Amino acid sequence: CVNCPRSPLYGFGGFARQRELPYGYQAQTIKPEQEAVFRLQPARVLSVLVQSKDMREPVAGVSIEVNSGEPPLTNNSDLGKTDDQGRLLLPMAPGNQFELWIYPESPSPFLPPRTQTIKWPAEEQEKEVVISLSRGVEVKGSVVEEGTGKAVEGASVWYTPTEPIDDPDYANNIQINRKTDENGSFEIPVPPMPGWLMVHAPSGNYVLKEIGWQQLKDGRLGGRRTHVHDLKPIEAELG
Repeated sequence: CVNCPRSPLYGFGGFARQRELPYGYQAQTIKPEQEAVFRLQPARVLSVLVQSKDMREPVAGVSIEVNSGEPPLTNNSDLGKTDDQGRLLLPMAPGNQFELWIYPESPSPFLPPRTQTIKWPAEEQEKEVVISLSRGVEVKGSVVEEGTGKAVEGASVWYTPTEPIDDPDYANNIQINRKTDENGSFEIPVPPMPGWLMVHAPSGNYVLKEIGWQQLKDGRLGGRRTHVHDLKPIEAELG
């Protein structure tokens, strides 16, 4: 059929044509009188248990993101949260190695741990992973308007460490965020190490301050600029 239009997926009209596509998929012409049959491959399910490191108690409300490094499910951030028993079943993409990002839900006192690398050979159909979370040091404070002392509700309070964290109990680039309540108060868990608390007001009615990331790390001028409404250095210690 010399004059038949050619489709990259279905080949030349009137002839069954099959060609290779990336990742092992195959495309084939489907004629009007044929029935299309789709075969869905069941996913292996990873069982995850999240518990506290100190008490070995289940931790509910923890979100988990998965990166398999292989298509078609490379990133899946809508996998739900751990239940009251600290458990979550994760449907996994094909692959032998996965990375799990763990995010405790506010107002949890637990800190996000380092990314978990899971090796899971293809011939194994079942696997359970236990993740232990460390408690942070609870820091309390408030955000108020200068001059009037009026409480600022809904302000974001961020924690960032002064130095890269070399501790498997905590995420390398840990960032923790909490919102102030109607009284302008907040409680935020932080690791027992030097860092900064930075505040972003919920509106543009306040004056921004500019600071460089290099100054946040070691006090020297320079680095990428960031803007906050206020900030304070902090060094929390375990009680």
